[in-house]
Amino acid sequence: MDIEKELPEFLKGMITKDSSIKQLILVDRAGVPITHASREKEDPIDISSVGTVAMAVMSAIELQANDLKLGEVAAVSSDLDKGKIFVSALSNAILCMVSSPDANIGMIRHLIKSSRKELDALLKEFFSTERGRKMLEKISKNEKWDEELQKVNR
Repeated sequence: MDIEKELPEFLKGMITKDSSIKQLILVDRAGVPITHASREKEDPIDISSVGTVAMAVMSAIELQANDLKLGEVAAVSSDLDKGKIFVSALSNAILCMVSSPDANIGMIRHLIKSSRKELDALLKEFFSTERGRKMLEKISKNEKWDEELQKVNR
């Protein structure tokens, strides 16, 4: 199967494992959407905006964890009035999961953890495609720019 079809199918399979999951959004480390899946056919959310915010949240938490010497960030979760958001770091991407407010955090974390290995393998295949390589090139340029900015700000 084509990896461009396999990734969203994998995400759809994750959605079917927990009825509280509304959306899954997979973005690269620059916040650019790779793919997404939704429980609803009509999905009113702006995938690009959600991806950018997920990347920013993960980047901020990773910087904080580094400054505090707390190790690698596995996931970040937010409890909101009308739902929960889980942001999880993968090899070269970020998974953002939007769920209903009654989502079982332990079950969601287990689902993400148990899916990580296969998702990372699919991402490795994706990033070997032309589209994936272009995304990695942009990420690399952004990281070099970020390193230069950090030197200036120190």
